[in-house]
Amino acid sequence: MVVKIAWIVLLSTTLAYSVEDKVDFQREVRPILSDKCFFCHGTDPKTRESDLRLDLPEEAYQDLGGYAAVVPGKVKESELYLKIISKKKKEMMPPPKSHKTLSPGEIEILKKWIEQGAEYEEHWSYQALEKEEAPGGKEVDYFVNKRWDSAGVKGSATAGKEILIRRLKRGEIWLIVFWWTRSMASGWPFGGWIWSGIPTRSGIIVTMGWRCHPTGIM
Repeated sequence: MVVKIAWIVLLSTTLAYSVEDKVDFQREVRPILSDKCFFCHGTDPKTRESDLRLDLPEEAYQDLGGYAAVVPGKVKESELYLKIISKKKKEMMPPPKSHKTLSPGEIEILKKWIEQGAEYEEHWSYQALEKEEAPGGKEVDYFVNKRWDSAGVKGSATAGKEILIRRLKRGEIWLIVFWWTRSMASGWPFGGWIWSGIPTRSGIIVTMGWRCHPTGIM
């Protein structure tokens, strides 16, 4: 069941990316640049080559003598794009010696990003958090359905009482319950880990917690 839920979430996320027209810099572009480009064109001056940084917009846009690494809105004038599609070993990026390659999908993402203006965004860790309110008691369903709606995906209808009772009977609420004791180590069988499942419209959410013996002796 847990594996099934993971596949549902992965599928919904993938579909969302494929349907949305606007390329998301944080989720799609930055991971590619970070993995394939920043080692030679990032923050570390010891490994930086050609004195070029792609992690800063002002550096990526700068005039390098009649050309620039990134020209917003102009793919054919952006050296970044020309390098990643080049078949010449002396020009292609990432270079063969790095043992890294870009997939056709990654190249397409970078192409769309440049076409759409090559906008950079501050790293998410520096952005202020924005709390989005959700209906009480339905937070998981709300955010999952919101992502699905943006991708044009519809989930299954809400399960009826008969199905919910059947799930309860089969033990899907308490997926795994076991007690871990310290009897083998010290002879004190107090406390244990508890794994449980909370049924929602989207699936089963697994939770874990520690339960102590009423005496409090550990």
